[in-house]
Amino acid sequence: MNTTPEFQTINLPPSALLVTKNTRYSLLKVKVAALADSIKEVGYIHTNLKVEELAEPGPNGETHWLREGHYRKAAAELLAKDGMEVLLPCTVVEPLEGVKRTKQQISENWDRTDMSPMDMGIAIQELLTPEDGSEGMKKVEIRKLFSRAGGRKGLAMQPLSNAMLNIYLSFLEFPKNIQNLIHEGKLRVHDAYKLSRRPKEEWAGIVAKAEAAREAEIADEEKMEEQFLAEEKKAEETRLKAIADAEALANAQKIAEEKKKEADAKLDAAAQAYKDAQAIPAKDKDKKKAADEAFKAKEADAKAAEKLRDAATKEAEKLQAAVDRNKKLAAERAQKLADARAAAAKKQDNVKVDTEAAANGGKVKLTGPQMMKVIEDLSLGGSFPKVSLIGQAIKRCFNSDITDTQLLSELGYITGERKDRPKHMPKAATTK
Repeated sequence: MNTTPEFQTINLPPSALLVTKNTRYSLLKVKVAALADSIKEVGYIHTNLKVEELAEPGPNGETHWLREGHYRKAAAELLAKDGMEVLLPCTVVEPLEGVKRTKQQISENWDRTDMSPMDMGIAIQELLTPEDGSEGMKKVEIRKLFSRAGGRKGLAMQPLSNAMLNIYLSFLEFPKNIQNLIHEGKLRVHDAYKLSRRPKEEWAGIVAKAEAAREAEIADEEKMEEQFLAEEKKAEETRLKAIADAEALANAQKIAEEKKKEADAKLDAAAQAYKDAQAIPAKDKDKKKAADEAFKAKEADAKAAEKLRDAATKEAEKLQAAVDRNKKLAAERAQKLADARAAAAKKQDNVKVDTEAAANGGKVKLTGPQMMKVIEDLSLGGSFPKVSLIGQAIKRCFNSDITDTQLLSELGYITGERKDRPKHMPKAATTK
């Protein structure tokens, strides 16, 4: 028995779709415009919108409620203002209510593109307390819903932290102008978090500083993009030149080989003409003279052929050097591109650290290597012998030389809370 639901696909004008509740804070105009340009270029929308059929027509005669595809509808409406009518390909799906509907919208938005912080706040609030009065979700369930790859190397799925969930919700308490800045990315999460921790009279200064920093960052990003484009252009030019030089080199080597064969043949002919001339008796003056002249002519041909051979060989060597230079240059430019990408990635990591700091009250957790560095510093000799012994003990535990239970007994002995020295403890590690 086939249990897969059958969906109807229809084409509808934007005016046939009713828009009410959406898990997004608002649609970003720049994204709508970009999508409209893309639709205008290809001439149609290639991904279906999802709609639910209305039991009764909407306030303006709408026949269907829009569940997924708000940006596509807005882009089509924008194109309509310029005189381009675009029908929306829609899949009619079964109606959903309450939390189920919100979860479906979140899943569709979350899978397709990252939601803005304001989108997150709106969605979380709707899941907690649905507008239709139905039972909401618990925070622990919502956190799982917004799980993302994390952990070491991003291989494990991790739920949204409780701190970040509460931060997103706190953004709903800001006035509209602040919310707009957050939604548009002009005020980032860690900056918005600062506002929630400071009195309102300080907000203007914090916002101004954050906007200035964001503008500087955008300028840096644009500069970096220009550098990317310039380096990519240079790399492409180098690649094309390398191809052209390689083709020219192959042709030059072929010509050089041909000229060498021609020169060898003419040298052989001149050598044979010389032998022929030497074989003629001196008394046979006319024959001797003709043979000598034939030899000189062939000798001249051979010398001319040698010049052509040498020139072709020199050209091939010149092109070989050019190919080698271009290979080196291509490698250098590839490294520049890699360095630029690494710098961009590092900048993104810094943003992530700032956001993490916001979620932890301005604190950022140390990584494993950073923790090891702290322990290494503790274990060094100094003015506090006990501190050094504690560092050494923790270091041995991290290196799996002792168990956590043995570490506890060592720390008890070092601090004086245990009288007898543990048997496993090195004799050098003593406070006595």
